[in-house]
Amino acid sequence: PCARFNEDKSEKYIIGTAPACAGHGLRVTLVPGSPREEPGLNILLATAYKYPHLGGLSTHMTLLAKGLKAHGHEVRIRSFSDFTGVQQAVTRGPAWMLNRVQYGWGTLWTTVMRIRFLARLLKAEAEWLDVLNVEDPMAAVAAQRVGLPYVYTVHGYATDEHIAAGRIRPHTRTHRWHLDLERRALGGAVHVVAVDSRIRRHVEQLAGHRRVTVIPNFVDSDWPSRSRGAGPSGRRLRHPLPAPADAEEWGALRGPGP
Repeated sequence: PCARFNEDKSEKYIIGTAPACAGHGLRVTLVPGSPREEPGLNILLATAYKYPHLGGLSTHMTLLAKGLKAHGHEVRIRSFSDFTGVQQAVTRGPAWMLNRVQYGWGTLWTTVMRIRFLARLLKAEAEWLDVLNVEDPMAAVAAQRVGLPYVYTVHGYATDEHIAAGRIRPHTRTHRWHLDLERRALGGAVHVVAVDSRIRRHVEQLAGHRRVTVIPNFVDSDWPSRSRGAGPSGRRLRHPLPAPADAEEWGALRGPGP
């Protein structure tokens, strides 16, 4: 009842809290090119990881914020980078020692601290925001602690990624704790956005969540208009292969699958 579509059903509008959707915690879904009938919203994007960083989650947040602003919305981003120096030290500092006591405890500690300190940031923004979009399980649980409804964008398999990175070991109490955290994060969402259909199936299987929409990761439409071959510092990149100087260049980056 809270989803809105173009007349030809071709585009679905994003998601926010509004009296029109009381009880659902939803208002509209914004996709680039969709018309905006409502006045601008105050939208908060939250992650318990550092922002910005070199990675897909950070790029997704940057492009999402850019697109939402282009539609007349106010956007703020809160992340681990907004923690005070003391909070960052408390979050990371004891991890090595705890892992020496019991492998995996360090990751558990940093997860708990990230949730605690991010919840404080979310509470400070509670009066301002209309929409809260979280990007990871820790941010979702932080929102639950503050009592804020949220939309959860799922980028991957959070607990499995901890195992793949060697932060925790499978079939341990720490593994089960993180899996329960991921399940609670998904289950508490008003709506879940998955970046591909495999992740949608993961959400449905792990949390039994049926309010899941697949929205693929964004492409920066301004990228082709930038200086061709210019890197972040403004210098031309050296081309390792013979190619005409005016050739259009495209790169496909592929990471490890689940």
